[in-house]
Amino acid sequence: MSSVDAEVRVSGMGTDARRPRRGWCCLSLLLVLTGCGSGQPALHAVTGTVRFEGQPAAGFAVEFSSEDAPTQGVSAVGVADPEGHFVLETRQAGRQKRGAVAGRHRVVVLPPPAFGDAASTILPVPLRYADYETSGLTADVQPSQDNKVLLNLTR
Repeated sequence: MSSVDAEVRVSGMGTDARRPRRGWCCLSLLLVLTGCGSGQPALHAVTGTVRFEGQPAAGFAVEFSSEDAPTQGVSAVGVADPEGHFVLETRQAGRQKRGAVAGRHRVVVLPPPAFGDAASTILPVPLRYADYETSGLTADVQPSQDNKVLLNLTR
């Protein structure tokens, strides 16, 4: 066997070996361009009210964190308006979108940032509500339903 024959055979093997890779690359590109699915879990509308001892917890943030696989840890956040009403939003693909993933969630309520005189007007909500381990708050988000949550916080 001459060295030229060996080079031809090796070169031919390289060409054949690249064909399957080209096919996979083309298929992958086609799937990306056609948008074969966003890969993001569906979101479901969640609204609610948060109160502390009967008073609206204005400015407090409500955060849901999914406990169910495969969305475990996906969180949704809403900030309470002056009446204590909030709407949850989830960050997906770099954008805020209304809703939360379906399933069981742990819930925390976080105080608003306190600056200057505003610090004296913040409700004295216990810090246990700001920690997933101690809040004791949970919620179930149902698919295709109007999920309304009422959080009544106490001392």
